[in-house]
Amino acid sequence: MKPFPLSKVLIHKDMDLLSAELFQRYQEIIPDWEIFRETINKPLSVCIWPNLLKTSQADLYEKLSLRKLNIKKKDWLPDALILDPETEKGKYPEYLAGLYQIQEEVSMLPVIFMQPEPGEKILDLCAAPGNKTAQISVAMKNKGTLVANDKDFSRMRAIRNAIERLGLVNVATTSLDGIYFPGNNIFDKVLADVPCSCEGTSRKKQNGLIKEVKLEKIKAISEFQKLLLKRAIELCKPDGSIIYSTCTYSPEENEMVVNWALNFFGEEVLAVTPLDIPQMNYSKGLTSWQGNSFSPDLDKTIRIYPHQNDTGGFYIAKLRKKKATVNQKLELSESFSAKMQEEDGSDFLPFISDWFGFSPDVFSRYRFFSVNNREVFLTNNDFDTSILPNTDALGLKFTRKNMFTPKISNPAAMLFGSLATKNILEMNVEQTKLFISRNNFELAKEQENKRKHGYLLLSFQNTVFGIGFYHQDLATVESFFPKDLAQQKYLL
Repeated sequence: MKPFPLSKVLIHKDMDLLSAELFQRYQEIIPDWEIFRETINKPLSVCIWPNLLKTSQADLYEKLSLRKLNIKKKDWLPDALILDPETEKGKYPEYLAGLYQIQEEVSMLPVIFMQPEPGEKILDLCAAPGNKTAQISVAMKNKGTLVANDKDFSRMRAIRNAIERLGLVNVATTSLDGIYFPGNNIFDKVLADVPCSCEGTSRKKQNGLIKEVKLEKIKAISEFQKLLLKRAIELCKPDGSIIYSTCTYSPEENEMVVNWALNFFGEEVLAVTPLDIPQMNYSKGLTSWQGNSFSPDLDKTIRIYPHQNDTGGFYIAKLRKKKATVNQKLELSESFSAKMQEEDGSDFLPFISDWFGFSPDVFSRYRFFSVNNREVFLTNNDFDTSILPNTDALGLKFTRKNMFTPKISNPAAMLFGSLATKNILEMNVEQTKLFISRNNFELAKEQENKRKHGYLLLSFQNTVFGIGFYHQDLATVESFFPKDLAQQKYLL
């Protein structure tokens, strides 16, 4: 079946206000209809969560408070912080340094219900743009095996950017059609946050507003979603869990998809796990819709509407797989990609460790892989490469092979910079502005301090932002800041 082209129907740029009539077909299932109508036209607050690999909520709260931001906390979401809708959320140095991630609060629920643990094998089947991948990786404490897959290779760039900024080492990225992702009974947990009609995202008001999606197109999307959920279930191990989620209201894309899976696999294979959030308002999943009856277990799934908690809209179901399933056509015929070779680090680690004063044990819990005998990626020791199909990248970019003078990458400098003891430069505001716009800058006399010609870790407010090269004869630092991040203007 040909997947439905979502991008052609979802955005309508000429609407000033979102009419509740677009969602009129759901009036009988959405409680407090008039309050819902008012809420969907209100701007959505900004939600961020601290990257616990690099900071804590308390430290992040303190840093952002100095910027005089209006910051709130939510009882049901212990680590997250809520900011005003107009906050320039991605333009603070704390974001740049990977101290926090931006994610709509209700979209954090699928991963919260998944309960990722260090050491597990987890698949994010439809991962782009990568917020939930990042959330899973941090919950796993950068350990275990996490595969982030998305069919659209162009969208993988956003995932790689998040991996590098946040310092995630336990993530492999793949660009496969999720319906045909190979293997059976591999992963402890699988997230199927599937492409949908996105009705629940209307408050974001990004690139215009969502217009009505015709029922026949919703049904076409639903058929695609069924195949993705089927594959997610087959990829999950017995006694493992599958999270199915969408950001839409349509029963055809929510309960009817899960109900189809329950019927297809039967109660010997699948069970619905009850979901509950004591400190949050929500509605139970539907057990009937327009004359169609579903499994009574679907009232264990949850629906969240924008007016219930001042969020976007979402649907979430958690399934437990009770016994093995096999899809003969989709066995994992090719394990780890042949283009990746494991490295012992002898070509680059001694120099990098000595130059920056890293202790010998800093890199002892990691493995290194070169791609096409060129770029070297770093991953955690317990990453299981045997379960991987053809892979785009594994872990965090660390260096390049065959360089006369090995250079640590910018994301690796950000992750390990706090452990360095040599060749670190604390930049002032003007130098930092130049550095993050990929411009060279001069050192002040007091900063030279007999510095050697060569690489420098560059820090601002005691946080390493990346790497540059000090040209001793010019007393100038050359910026190696990433191009993708350098396009923005940051509020220092």
